[in-house]
Amino acid sequence: MEFSAEMIINIDLNAAALLFMVGVLVMALRTVSMQDMRSKLLINLIVMAILEAVCGLILSLVDWTAHPDITIISSLIDMVLEIALNLQLCCVFFYVMYEVYKSEDYVRRKFSKFLIPIVILVCLPVVNLFTSFFWYVDADGAVQYTFVYLAYNIFRYLFLVAAVILYIRFKSREKNAQRFNMWLLVIPMFLGTLAEAFTGYGAFILGAAIGYTNLYMLIANEMGYRDHESGFYNPYYLSHLYKLVDNGKYQLSSIITYQIAEEGEVGKFADAIRSVLPDECDTIRTDADRFITVSESADRGYIFMLSEDVAAMSEEAGLEVSVESVTRNKKEIPADFFIDHIRLRKQGG
Repeated sequence: MEFSAEMIINIDLNAAALLFMVGVLVMALRTVSMQDMRSKLLINLIVMAILEAVCGLILSLVDWTAHPDITIISSLIDMVLEIALNLQLCCVFFYVMYEVYKSEDYVRRKFSKFLIPIVILVCLPVVNLFTSFFWYVDADGAVQYTFVYLAYNIFRYLFLVAAVILYIRFKSREKNAQRFNMWLLVIPMFLGTLAEAFTGYGAFILGAAIGYTNLYMLIANEMGYRDHESGFYNPYYLSHLYKLVDNGKYQLSSIITYQIAEEGEVGKFADAIRSVLPDECDTIRTDADRFITVSESADRGYIFMLSEDVAAMSEEAGLEVSVESVTRNKKEIPADFFIDHIRLRKQGG
């Protein structure tokens, strides 16, 4: 049997996605900290995408052979492919949730509440293997879908819809949400889904691969600004922050400065104050013993209370830390406020 144009296109799409994801996985394992939940979720997404691409390649080859004795193999592989896709959509939801709330504990608590629908999504392809309720493999080895498959498809894509709603709500209330751009993930997946729906070719996996690559690039870029000893931003983040302020994307309004008296207590200090710093604040280690927290809040009372909380937590941890705060005047330009109160380290300096 000769390869049809459809088989060749499906093989090419899955092969391209597979090469994409294997390359990104290698880079991610080398550069992304496995201690971070966001990194672990990204690794899971990539692994599931690789599994889906492999299954897609095998199914295309099975379609090519069209041997009736391997129908059960097609059914098993399609079951694995469906489970991999379902788990991807679930992982996307929890990835966005972590990006929004920046709390592993919160995500873990929510995971337990969504455990039942996740288990259902994993079990439905297994049930279908014995019932052919949603889809089945015909005598030629081709996958055929029933009308009920539409409801099943809507059910699993609710996780992606919920992720988009969560992100939109977050961005509407957080002005500094530009650091995570969910559309870099959703748009390629959406275009891949549309292409697959209208052409019948397996384009979703390539769209997902492009989206996951974009996520990796975002994380890798942020890690270049990460101070590994404290977990906060390093001095090079200041140049990026200044560009945001100068372009009007970040309305810098207050700065809290911390000076640690004893050297070698950076990790202890970071652990002590992390719990009291709100998510809307960014904290940067500007020198070996000096940190600043920047915020868009111009509420002097709030900033003073926050600086007092940091001082109290530091004292509780047995650290000697001097804390100062300054708030921008209404008429002062944010970029000028930045230059007046933050020393910008030169790149490579």
